[in-house]
Amino acid sequence: MTTDGQPIVLDVVGKDIQGEGARLRERGPATRVELPGSVQVWAVSSYRGLRQILSDPRVSRNANVHWSAWKRGEIPVHDRE
Repeated sequence: MTTDGQPIVLDVVGKDIQGEGARLRERGPATRVELPGSVQVWAVSSYRGLRQILSDPRVSRNANVHWSAWKRGEIPVHDRE
């Protein structure tokens, strides 16, 4: 996993999806990214890495289980139309 350097700020309008994906993969199987609202998360860019993470019993896709900032209400929630 890459922990050095600044997180990659994801482009919400997707001007260069292929380039953004390449930058993520260059950083390794997992790297920090920034979502809208300055939310920082991990992005996994390899199939093997994703399989490892999803099979780990310490990991849950339920934000209420592992994401303290979510539980404290610090993550902005945007309505989708």
